[in-house]
Amino acid sequence: MRIVLVRHGEPERGIGDKSLEDYGLTDLGRAQVESLSGRLTFPIDQIVTSSLPRAIETAGIIHKNLGNGAAEVLEELCEIGERNGLAPETLDSFLGRVRETMNFLANRERAQTVLAVTHAGFIMGSIRALFDIPTPGSGARLEPKFASLTEWHIHNGIWELAYFNL
Repeated sequence: MRIVLVRHGEPERGIGDKSLEDYGLTDLGRAQVESLSGRLTFPIDQIVTSSLPRAIETAGIIHKNLGNGAAEVLEELCEIGERNGLAPETLDSFLGRVRETMNFLANRERAQTVLAVTHAGFIMGSIRALFDIPTPGSGARLEPKFASLTEWHIHNGIWELAYFNL
């Protein structure tokens, strides 16, 4: 089983303002995802996406280019602190959500490869949660690039990070 985490393209939000409003992708962000789509040459059984506009737009571009089924929206793939209408999360509760979501995706029936469009925090959280890195950590950071790929494999309940930030 493989789970490929895709960080969305460059978002309209945060470009010149500190607003958390999500307006989808910039023109550059759309171009980043178009380029990424050309690198997705492996079979994909299912596409899932965060419910945030920048991720939904990214998944839509991938769907258009690959012709796979439309993406299923999973609120659990949202960035920390950005789930609509839910109570604020602590870092520990967020990492618990990330771990549960990764296990949920790993147990999808009829899917050998799941492509999940998500966010930098979720991708970094997957590494912390699945490697069981304690909180607080060392202060070192991972920063996934826009429209990058991070791939996980799971065999007999053991997670393996195949690659990060490609």
